[in-house]
Amino acid sequence: MSQSPFAPNALQGTIADLDGKIVYATDAEDSAFTNVSQQQQLQLYPSIAIDASGQHGPDHIENTIEALLKSAASEFLPFLQSRLGIDSNNKLFSLLSTLSESFSNLVSTRYPVPTDHHLFSANAPPLRTMAWHPHRNVLAVAHEDHRVYVYEHNSTTNEWDTRVLEHRYMADITSLDWKKYCHGTLAVGCRTGVCVWFLNGNTSNHYDFMPTTAALKPHHQRSANAYMHFFSTPGHHHISAVAWDPSLGSQTLAVASAVDSTLIMYDLLTFNHTPLKRNGKGNALLRWSPDGRYLYVGGLWEGTALGNSKLDEQRNQKSSGFVGQEPGSAGIQGLWDIKILSTPPASVPTALEGPPETVGGVIKELAMDPTGTRLAVSYEYCNLVALYTVKANVSPISLTQGQELKIIGYIRGMDISQNSTIAEPMKNTKADHLAFVPSVKNGAVLSTLWKNNKVSFVSVKTV
Repeated sequence: MSQSPFAPNALQGTIADLDGKIVYATDAEDSAFTNVSQQQQLQLYPSIAIDASGQHGPDHIENTIEALLKSAASEFLPFLQSRLGIDSNNKLFSLLSTLSESFSNLVSTRYPVPTDHHLFSANAPPLRTMAWHPHRNVLAVAHEDHRVYVYEHNSTTNEWDTRVLEHRYMADITSLDWKKYCHGTLAVGCRTGVCVWFLNGNTSNHYDFMPTTAALKPHHQRSANAYMHFFSTPGHHHISAVAWDPSLGSQTLAVASAVDSTLIMYDLLTFNHTPLKRNGKGNALLRWSPDGRYLYVGGLWEGTALGNSKLDEQRNQKSSGFVGQEPGSAGIQGLWDIKILSTPPASVPTALEGPPETVGGVIKELAMDPTGTRLAVSYEYCNLVALYTVKANVSPISLTQGQELKIIGYIRGMDISQNSTIAEPMKNTKADHLAFVPSVKNGAVLSTLWKNNKVSFVSVKTV
């Protein structure tokens, strides 16, 4: 068993956090591994391998046809000019040129890609995002193949049952959000709108739901196990974030675009939508307050800013303000921006006298467990994830309550089999996404989505 400040060496993976003591192991026969799985009686979740190799996305055929039409449009005018011998000064040539340009615009169905958004950039990760169901051990993962892979943990077999959600509207998925008080309602933000899936019953192994047709808006797709509604608003494309209103009984879904600053509020009961006008060129992040009164919006603006929209009881008006400021400045409404964590690259000694690891640098993602006692931090250029304890701290000078962070160790993914007889550290891969499982009642479980298309888990046991 290794403790902070040691990091796992290249032959070790992280399997558990036992009340602030991080456990590293080399394989399933390591005494540290058997101690956790047998003596500590701690649930070790098997890792998930996401296999999307050799599969085309739902818009593959559509894109192929589009490419052929574009090619035909570009060759149309030169072909007629060579065959008919039309001079470029001829009025017929001018007419044909106009028709050719109109045809090219007609067959081009893609919107300009907002490359300033990280999920639309050329180096966007293949596993775009993930989302845990709020009260079930169900994980949704969006892949660059335009599919959503839904994994449900089977407590009897300790396996992950799988289903795949796919539709031709689900191109360029960027965001996922489960509805809080529903058994299985999942919003999927895509290039041209939002697909809202309703999953019925339990998942079955490798169940694929691949509808191919659609009706008029709102678009419906049904099967014995799932159906989907598609919502879209003209001009509101390249969806960057979706967020369900957490208020009890609410059917409101907030949707942000990377290219349009306006927010769209969809009502699933009436199928109506309400636009909320905002300044800026686009939005990247949406977060509701727990009571549903405030919607916090992160925009694609220069500088550092975080806006909020306060909705009234009827949810048909809003007022805007800023709740974030530049570092070191006083915030509006009594809020302050206080730097509590700095992570410059540093050399960290490893367990068992291995070579040191460089940890830190540019922060990529943060994740806090539901109890607010653990904070996980991933980095752009580091193979390890840092894990901190979070404790309330009262300053003896100002008597204001703050947060104290203490590093307790580091996480390298561990690939664990279904029966826990095989365990292998994940080498030479970085974390793309972090999330704590919200449905865990005692302790916590951190899930990490790695660039090697695998999800690993670290169980947290607190006394």
